[in-house]
Amino acid sequence: MFDIKQINNLLKTEQFYLSQHALKRTFERQITIDEIIELSDNAEIIEQYPEDKYLPSCLVLGFT
Repeated sequence: MFDIKQINNLLKTEQFYLSQHALKRTFERQITIDEIIELSDNAEIIEQYPEDKYLPSCLVLGFT
């Protein structure tokens, strides 16, 4: 399971992966990678998926 400090660190050091679905949504919503990194200051984990198909993952909400 992730905690928000781990997520913040991964975002700030650009050590994260966006799923194909997430990439599609960020493109549709015109969200940049810089904005994703910026949200680390106020990110909140909404849902965790420890049994995700390839790697554990989570849904994060944050505002820039």
